[in-house]
Amino acid sequence: LTALTLAGIATWVAIRASQPLWALLAPATNLAICALLGSGIGRWSLISGLGIGAGGLIWASWRTRSLAGFNGAGLDLRRPISAILVVVAALAAAFWVGPLVSGGAPRQALRDNFAAQLDPQSYPSPLAGFRSYVRDLTQMPMLTVTGLPAGTPIRLATLDDYDGVVFRVSAGTGPFDRVGDEIGTADETPGVDVHFSIDGYSDVWLPTAGRISGITFSGSNASLLTENFRYAPVNTTGIVTSGLIAGDGYTLSIRVRTPPSPDELSTQGPGLSTAGMASRIPDAVKAAAQEITAGETTAYGKIEAIRSALVAAGALSHGDTGAGEQISPSGHGLDRLTRLLAQLPMVGDQEQFAPTMALMAQAIGLPARVVMGFEPAHIYDGTGTLVVSGADVTAWVEVNFTESGWVAFDPSPDSAEVPPEPEPDPALTPRKQILQPPPPPEVPEQANASDIKDSGADTDPEDEENPATDKAAATNLWFLAWGVGAPLLLIAGPLLLILGLKARRRTARRTAADPADRVTGAWREILDTATDFGCPSPAEATRSEAAVLLDAEFGTSALALAKRADAHVFGPTPADTVTATAFWVDVNGLMVRMRSSRTPGRRWQAKLSPASLRAKDDSRYLGDSDGR
Repeated sequence: LTALTLAGIATWVAIRASQPLWALLAPATNLAICALLGSGIGRWSLISGLGIGAGGLIWASWRTRSLAGFNGAGLDLRRPISAILVVVAALAAAFWVGPLVSGGAPRQALRDNFAAQLDPQSYPSPLAGFRSYVRDLTQMPMLTVTGLPAGTPIRLATLDDYDGVVFRVSAGTGPFDRVGDEIGTADETPGVDVHFSIDGYSDVWLPTAGRISGITFSGSNASLLTENFRYAPVNTTGIVTSGLIAGDGYTLSIRVRTPPSPDELSTQGPGLSTAGMASRIPDAVKAAAQEITAGETTAYGKIEAIRSALVAAGALSHGDTGAGEQISPSGHGLDRLTRLLAQLPMVGDQEQFAPTMALMAQAIGLPARVVMGFEPAHIYDGTGTLVVSGADVTAWVEVNFTESGWVAFDPSPDSAEVPPEPEPDPALTPRKQILQPPPPPEVPEQANASDIKDSGADTDPEDEENPATDKAAATNLWFLAWGVGAPLLLIAGPLLLILGLKARRRTARRTAADPADRVTGAWREILDTATDFGCPSPAEATRSEAAVLLDAEFGTSALALAKRADAHVFGPTPADTVTATAFWVDVNGLMVRMRSSRTPGRRWQAKLSPASLRAKDDSRYLGDSDGR
């Protein structure tokens, strides 16, 4: 808008005014405005300034001679010495006078004075990497905690937004702001100081406990952590945008309330919180919630009925079949939760049971959210030092009540009480059948030999095993198989080859040795899906530019994933297994939404399209982990 407006003014002045040199103020003003509103990093600033200065002088000379009535108006080349002096003066001003005026200070832009609001959904949900804790980090010490009150769980993040694929931290429950050493809270419970030391834990979500009223970072990275810490009091979640690494430490002043009793909760209704109300709830979850709570009249009675039903019908399993556990797929998308409710016993872990209970509570009008954190399984009396490992990871549900606020409920079954496989009813057990030989056919009276032969009562063995007949039958069968199978193979062979190559490519990307390559491969999977739908990305497009085109075409949110991919690949903290796994989960959800925007026939056409196989990765994906 600035360029358009000033260009119009400059054109009017150059054509109408008697002094056309005033038109040079327009591009100079445009340059100054762009410098103020643009980035703090100058792009070819010296060349831009010299270009505008030299170009303006040349144009002014030509325009002045034209207005003065010179024949063949143009540049006056009879004064080369003057031109040389002008160029020397411009270079001197650029190289010597400019630094003296600025004093060597870094370039300041107006946008540097305004910080963009932190979006928690730009970071992967910790619940998406739940299985990595219980499988890969079981014995690894995550945290060392001192002073934690007995029975107080450690919180990582409060997840109150569900998109049908993963539970996330909502961006609408409250801003994530910078805070100082003291954090205001209306809770008048006496405070307790708890010290956290980071060991094997590595993520942006700050482990906390209770409600924070103050925080002080320690260690060599104390200033960096203080600068990058953001906290949302509404959902009691903290984020350190630079990430936590081994050796970091901090002390929290927390307030831990005594949980309300069942009698107190029985007299309260559901809270008025707008958080914790998902828009996408499976029909199976709604039906199960209504059936379980049919006889309950109070909010507490309904939520306790749901919790008790899940505990009674559930079997806790992390899917580690090598350790003798039952098969339990990871994830908590709509399809996974629907399958959980359809089986008996319900086999899963906290990643499935907590989201299921939260959605069932929301289905009957109770605000509920999922909290992921650590709850040490071993006995801890609140004294000494507590070492938290990956095996202590868990997730629970918090339900909002009118007076007590958010109250915790744990729907996870007891790991020591796994329901056995149901034994079949003996009355329904099929018995072994004893086949009786068929009775010989009755030969009618006055039957001739041909009738008896056709009936099969006494067949000549030579007729049963006729080599000529068997050879003819085999030949016919071979011709039939070749005549039908060959055309099918010609048609289905290329299609199966395309599906196989795509599956192999996807597997190679998911299992790459470098987590950064897994993130890059996940982004390539998005672009390949768009290419198969006939929407290839331009070869020169960056991830963000390609994401804008994808969002406009499919109505998705690929831009957030593009920024996360750039952060994982080029950011100061390299991608790890947890972030790569969580990124793949979000990419799968995005591709589901991309396919949902097309008709079933178009989806099959894209699935069988070889377009993405013909594309070259080196020319289509800019910004890979190797710098391309």
